[in-house]
Amino acid sequence: MAFFFSRQFPVFVCFFVCFWTFNFGCSFAQSDQKNLIRWGKGEGLSQNDVFCILQNRQGFMWMGTEEGLNKFDGANFTPFRPQQGDPHALVFHGVRAMVEEDNGVIWVGTLAGLNSYQPENNRFEAMGGDVLERADVRALCLDQANNLWVGTSDQGLWVREQGVFKTYLPGVVCNSLIEDHAGNIWLGTNSGLFCKAGNRPHFEPVSTFDQSQIIRTFAVDQQNNLWIGTYSGGLWKLAEKTHEVVAHYTTENGLNANQVVSLATDHQQGLWIGTENQGLQFLDLKSEKAAIHTIDATETPIRYSTITAIYADNQGRIWLGVYGKGIFMHDPYQPFKQVTYGLHFSKGLTHSSVRSVLKMGDQWLLGTDGGGLNVYNTLSGNISNQQLPDFSRHILSLERDQQGNIWVGSYGKGAYLWNGQRNKPQNYSHLLIEHNVWALKADLSGDGMWMGTSKGLFFRSLDGRRTEKYTHQENDDKSLGDNDVRALMQDVRGDLWVGSFGGLSRFSKKEQRFYNYPISVQMERTLGVMSILEDDHLNIWVGTFGGGVFRFDRSTEKFEPVESLRNLQIFSMVAGQDQQVWMSSNVGIHCFDPRNQQVRFFNIPHDLSLGNFNYGAGVCLEDGTITFGNTEGLVFFNPDAVELDSPAAPVRFTKFELIENVPENRAVFIQEGEKNDEVRLSAGENSFTVNFACLDYGNTRNIGFRYRVGESKDQWVDIGQQRRVTFTDYPSGAHEFHLQAYLINAPDQMVGSRTLNIDLEPRYYETIYFKVLVLLGIMMMIALAWRIKEKNWQHQQTVLNSKVAERTRALQAQKERLQSQNSALEKAERENHELLKAQFSERLYFRERELTAHTLNTIAKNELLKRVKSDLEVMVKKDQSKATDIKGVLHKIDASLEMEQDWKTFNALFAEVHQDFVHNLKSQHPDLTDYNLRLCYLYRLDLSSKDIATTLGISLNSVKVARHRLRKKLNLSEEADLLTYLHGFM
Repeated sequence: MAFFFSRQFPVFVCFFVCFWTFNFGCSFAQSDQKNLIRWGKGEGLSQNDVFCILQNRQGFMWMGTEEGLNKFDGANFTPFRPQQGDPHALVFHGVRAMVEEDNGVIWVGTLAGLNSYQPENNRFEAMGGDVLERADVRALCLDQANNLWVGTSDQGLWVREQGVFKTYLPGVVCNSLIEDHAGNIWLGTNSGLFCKAGNRPHFEPVSTFDQSQIIRTFAVDQQNNLWIGTYSGGLWKLAEKTHEVVAHYTTENGLNANQVVSLATDHQQGLWIGTENQGLQFLDLKSEKAAIHTIDATETPIRYSTITAIYADNQGRIWLGVYGKGIFMHDPYQPFKQVTYGLHFSKGLTHSSVRSVLKMGDQWLLGTDGGGLNVYNTLSGNISNQQLPDFSRHILSLERDQQGNIWVGSYGKGAYLWNGQRNKPQNYSHLLIEHNVWALKADLSGDGMWMGTSKGLFFRSLDGRRTEKYTHQENDDKSLGDNDVRALMQDVRGDLWVGSFGGLSRFSKKEQRFYNYPISVQMERTLGVMSILEDDHLNIWVGTFGGGVFRFDRSTEKFEPVESLRNLQIFSMVAGQDQQVWMSSNVGIHCFDPRNQQVRFFNIPHDLSLGNFNYGAGVCLEDGTITFGNTEGLVFFNPDAVELDSPAAPVRFTKFELIENVPENRAVFIQEGEKNDEVRLSAGENSFTVNFACLDYGNTRNIGFRYRVGESKDQWVDIGQQRRVTFTDYPSGAHEFHLQAYLINAPDQMVGSRTLNIDLEPRYYETIYFKVLVLLGIMMMIALAWRIKEKNWQHQQTVLNSKVAERTRALQAQKERLQSQNSALEKAERENHELLKAQFSERLYFRERELTAHTLNTIAKNELLKRVKSDLEVMVKKDQSKATDIKGVLHKIDASLEMEQDWKTFNALFAEVHQDFVHNLKSQHPDLTDYNLRLCYLYRLDLSSKDIATTLGISLNSVKVARHRLRKKLNLSEEADLLTYLHGFM
């Protein structure tokens, strides 16, 4: 046991790992596995035998197969096959060579003739007459002068100069053609190598090369060296200027087979080599001593396949045509790599689920959930497995202590310590025999190992003399929050942070107690903590089971949630560059930048399985590589290589189809422009389907689309990953169909855009001419209607005038009659009025005379009565004996002087004769008494004060007093004349 903890033990471990790798990895020591994306017949490829590959200037990939030509946009294949009776179809099924001119025309060589594909009308044109009729075309090359070279197996070499084909080397079996950077044209045949140097008119055999070799393929590197693949002589390299053979590779120095059938150089000075029945190999041309590596696919093995075609596209991706297996694509710039489970033991991991990772130099120790321990060599891609007695095949955690000892946590069998001397781990069965060890953490002090299990937290000293156990105790807030421990992290202060299903706990070694921080944000239950991270700024990040990620504020002891996560099931967290936090979830990988609070999400970059990650299986290695284990293997990447802002990718319109009332042989073709495309439609062709694609072949599954018609920026229609839009009533005229491609995991990030100008000819009734004509017709109709109406009006006016004249005459006659009658009536009324007036005047005259007579009679009567009264009073004074009788008479005289009935008669007569005076006086002075009115009436009759006194039966002084009081009642000033004032009421 002492050996395990000695200084010699780490050295022994490294020696043992190397011995282990050699024993279990030597069978495929030169194998380098790549994540290759495959498309075959099941995905739409017309046939799985691919012999040539081309990317045209639009960005589409073209594949020639045994069953026709295929155009590929990353999602869909469009096949082109011969069609009986169609002169504009492909001439033959078997396609062997392709090349594109600057104008977009693609020349297609088949086993039975040469075609040119015309992109403007989507047609093929076959060479007629005696030109290459039924020729077996094997190679095509377009030189710098735009001359087309055609190599055949049965009609020799041809060239097309200035549009005219002519034979060049008849009878030569041509297999390959290429032009180097100096303008030399190389021809590979069954009888050796030929070269047309510069402007020389003829091909000459290359004397420096073995002319007995059957040449199958060429490649030219960046230094203009020529690489030659032969049928049975391996791989050759000719120097640029001397054309001397400077390298020769066969099975004796690295090639898997001497039959080299395809070659291509990439953008990183690498040479890709396709062999017959021995798969794909790679040679790094940057290193003079580089060895040839065998490349295999992680999913569909190609190690023992024939690589019929290799092509490097404009973005540096490598495309492979594999005989019988379809098309493969490798993106060397794809940052996410993956090591997966192999169907055969030597092809990959022994189990698909990776639960833990530990780096040991150039090798990674991988713990799988059912396949035990695997060792992955990052240089060669080798994977080996260690199967030792009593060793659990379910590995949950891995850790290395300060002394270099390797600790292994398993499912159900506790923890193991690496024991190289006995060639098996030492099981601490007496301590953790039935425990699930979810997490391991070497204490920073170097004196022991922390182990998180399903039954609590354990600490084991490295000398094995001390074991401590920490569990949850009810009603003890200083104990562990929960016994099911899933995550461990020791901060720079030395405190141990523990994640469990009871939340977050901190163990203070100084105080020997726990501080518990349960997380229950808007939930009744406490969130389980699955991962803990301390970044370079000493922030504590907590990943939970179903609640997302939180930043723990040490000062306030509060949790701040991270918003906008796609999934709240957080399994692992790793600190990246520039404060970024990388985290694995149940659906993919998140990258959180705390500086701007932005979250980027990465799901499936086409060929990698980034879903269903495992707890605690995230590690940032010493070189900055981040690894996450999931149920499909191990995903690893360099965060510096991950482009958070995706580069632009070309967006193309692939097809335009009319869908209603389509005339026979009517086809619509998109005319491509530099930035915008255009399509012209006839009247009524307003129902159609537009197909499109984003040519980002490595990220097709993460591309979505949105579109709008016209210039309204607020009317984008999001159609997700749908690659076609159908219109059933498109508006006539010229309208712009704007299309955008964006990342599904970041909808605000636009990948590319394209505009299609759709010019739909309006129907006759939608044209401006028709509208003007209709307007003129309407105006003429209005004018005609107005003219007719005017005539009718004139006729009606004439009739009306006649009727009016006739009616006027009748009315005039009637008027004259009425005037005559009115005159007679007025005369009668005047006569009657005069009569009434005379009668009224006469009556008024008599009434006035009656009033005057009544007044005079009253005055006379009263004067008589006054004299009689005066006489009687004298008699009384003379003869007192008759005083009593005389006084009775006096009383009767006084009563007679005040007879009210006389005054009533007077008032009635006066009111009848002087109506206006009475009315106006009462209206102006409604407060006058009857006595005042009598006095006014008498003054109105122009009676003197004496007559008034006699009429009223009062003295003259009383009249003066009454007059003075009347002036006051009438509010007359001293200067105003009473009689003049009263006469004003007439």
